[in-house]
Amino acid sequence: MAVGVYLVRHGETEWNAQGRYQGKLDSRLTHRGREQARDAGRQLSALLKGRSDVVLHISPLGRTRETAEIIRNFVDATPILEPRIQEVSISSWDGLTRADIDAGWPGRLNGCNAYDWFFRAPDGEAYEEALARIFSLDASKKWIIRDGLKGISWEVSPDLGFQPAMRRTSSWVIW
Repeated sequence: MAVGVYLVRHGETEWNAQGRYQGKLDSRLTHRGREQARDAGRQLSALLKGRSDVVLHISPLGRTRETAEIIRNFVDATPILEPRIQEVSISSWDGLTRADIDAGWPGRLNGCNAYDWFFRAPDGEAYEEALARIFSLDASKKWIIRDGLKGISWEVSPDLGFQPAMRRTSSWVIW
């Protein structure tokens, strides 16, 4: 039997709403974030109807644990804390806004895009370190990650790193 993998991003947090980058720091879910988690729970419940072998691999960060607990109101699942899937560390940029970063590190974010800026933190996690952490889960697989809110798909594999996916997939991610 094929195993389905559904990656769900935590719901909106107070810092998300304020435009603060969290990295490995934490803030609580907002009302909207809790509703997003309930929506994800309802969707997963419909997708996994009748399954009794569901496992939730959860980042140890509070926002992801809170999201998972809400989802578990809809899905009978076993939670497992998995630190290798937690957010990229941006170290001294944790908790800052874009304006804070621009003021403290002028020009550091010039030319970056929505997906590579966090690897520019001077003391944060490197791209290669993030890939190694992810692929330590199972480096033999090519993962398709789809942002369910933005409709963006990425392929992640040991030989390609993070690349835009060229095909649609039924799996989705909200990251």
